[in-house]
Amino acid sequence: MVYRDVALVPRARQPRRGADLLQGTAFISVSNWYFALLLAIVALEIAPDYAFGQRLESSENTVTVRELWRVGGSEDDEVLFANHLRVGMDSMGKAYVTDRTNPSVYVFSDSGKLLKEIGRAGMGPGEFGEPFGVFIDKRDSLYVWDEGGGYDLLTVFSPREHEYVYSFRPAFESTGSAYFLMGAVPEGLIFRYVTVYFLAETGGLTLESPRFDRVRLVDRDGEWVGEPLDVMPTSEASIIRWPDGGAVISDLPFGRATWGTVSMSGLVYFAFSDSSRITIQSADGRVRRRVSWTHQPVPVTDEDLDHAFRDNSRRFRRAVMKFGVPETKPAFQNIVVDDQERIWVQLSAPYGTPMARHLILDDEGNELGRAEFPVHVRLHVIRGDRAYGVWDDDESAPFIVAYAIQ
Repeated sequence: MVYRDVALVPRARQPRRGADLLQGTAFISVSNWYFALLLAIVALEIAPDYAFGQRLESSENTVTVRELWRVGGSEDDEVLFANHLRVGMDSMGKAYVTDRTNPSVYVFSDSGKLLKEIGRAGMGPGEFGEPFGVFIDKRDSLYVWDEGGGYDLLTVFSPREHEYVYSFRPAFESTGSAYFLMGAVPEGLIFRYVTVYFLAETGGLTLESPRFDRVRLVDRDGEWVGEPLDVMPTSEASIIRWPDGGAVISDLPFGRATWGTVSMSGLVYFAFSDSSRITIQSADGRVRRRVSWTHQPVPVTDEDLDHAFRDNSRRFRRAVMKFGVPETKPAFQNIVVDDQERIWVQLSAPYGTPMARHLILDDEGNELGRAEFPVHVRLHVIRGDRAYGVWDDDESAPFIVAYAIQ
């Protein structure tokens, strides 16, 4: 069992702003942006078929990120999404999307056309309640995590035809349950277990007790394999007790969060956003390496606070501020590991910044480049020369956005 020693940095979280953001082409930022811009123009003229699969050698390289299509954000689209979107991608570039309010998996072509829906509402084989996660392995098998009805079911479908294969319920902990499917490995599935909040003391835990997430390997019968692979602090929440005895538990504005994923090669990546460091392990719990990067804290401003509490009462804002809001933003907002084990780290951005910088690191922590995407986009998967993510600006319904990486 590994207990993470977290290198603390000043804390905070990404602000969001419903602005009209740039659509189309964004360039990787380098120290000499003017030279990089000229280089990019020349590169597009003489090498339009640039292969993203080749290894980036240093942060001096210029790579173009171009939006291809978006779906779900317009009344004219075939699909309108609601919340908690998750996106996966197969080897043909098809996108697989779960929306927690819809009991099926949407499948889109690599050009954004709706091809079909997998599953339907129900509790039988291949049916869903509230699908909350999707993962595609390197053989294109489809894994869908469903929290509907409180029965926490993992369902597996075959590649291409998407026929039902099997399903199971992961083992349950007395103080928590499987919350998030991180990915699949030959030995089984990797889940993140979270500690549940109880108003009264339960299992030796009070409402204010420190909480930790556990990352577990689960076999295909739903049983745990060995001890937890890792134990990380639970994503930070504000806990407010009211005089009448009730309590409110909500995400802490600018609070830190846990992150984890499984790469195409079967390695397990963990991080906590209070630290600019990622731990890479194999499924048997052995630590392969740790990757870190230089972090410059971004302060939380009055504008950040006003935006974070814009829909809350003054009473609630005072209570949360008294509980303790971080003074700075997290070391990162999001991380994606692509199919070549390159690590894309989305850094926190100052309030009002339309674009967010992404560091591109190799699996040894060497910086390969820096890309920029709209600040409201969270990338979910990068495979080949495609990147799929979710645009969610708190001002309108979320939608899926696809990019070409050239």
